[in-house]
Amino acid sequence: MKQLLLYFFLISFTLIHAQNKIVLKGKVMDETKSAVIFPVIANKTKNTGMMANPDGTFQMMIDKSDTILVSSIGYFLQKICLKDSSITSDTFALNIYLKKNIQTLKEVTVFDVKSIKELQKQKEALGEKNTNTYKNVNALESPFTALYEMFSKTEKQKREVEKLENNDRRNAFLKELLRNYISYEILDMPDEQLEDFIDFMGLNDEYIKTVSDYDLAAYITAAYERYKRYKAKGGQ
Repeated sequence: MKQLLLYFFLISFTLIHAQNKIVLKGKVMDETKSAVIFPVIANKTKNTGMMANPDGTFQMMIDKSDTILVSSIGYFLQKICLKDSSITSDTFALNIYLKKNIQTLKEVTVFDVKSIKELQKQKEALGEKNTNTYKNVNALESPFTALYEMFSKTEKQKREVEKLENNDRRNAFLKELLRNYISYEILDMPDEQLEDFIDFMGLNDEYIKTVSDYDLAAYITAAYERYKRYKAKGGQ
């Protein structure tokens, strides 16, 4: 008798669990019923997500109790939960309408955001170049030449110019990188703060070239939080 009850319990549990699984099919549109291009569909409950098709359509397997978040740049977030819906089949289709997030913005200058490939080339070009007239001089074999390279006013000036030019290359790279972060909404920073923030971070070439892109982004976003606290306390 106990085995029979256990059998019916397992069957019932399986049926209930299966009923909770739903194939959610949807289309994301704006208030004019035009497709929202590449919206993001996130399952908040399971911490998973996907990007919809270019025409705003998507399909994903969910539990009926899951909370689904739908978002796109320039629109308000839409939250969906089918827990209390009377769904009789294992497939559910719906249209999702996003409301535009219209904000009054001050006049801004639009900058051309560089591609990741272009930024990578800029990163690889960082580092002070050897300005010596006689490269790889052996001080023991050519002591006068080595002393000339070390103390010559002309050579010092060349090294100083190269240092300044490399600083410009580094600042240009970081400025373009930050503008990419701003365009992808990783950072919310006015363009006029870029140079001051770059000086605040004090990043060197070795760190920029050896750290991963993810770690560099994590460092910069954390540094920006410190920068905002610093400015809020009256930092100049």
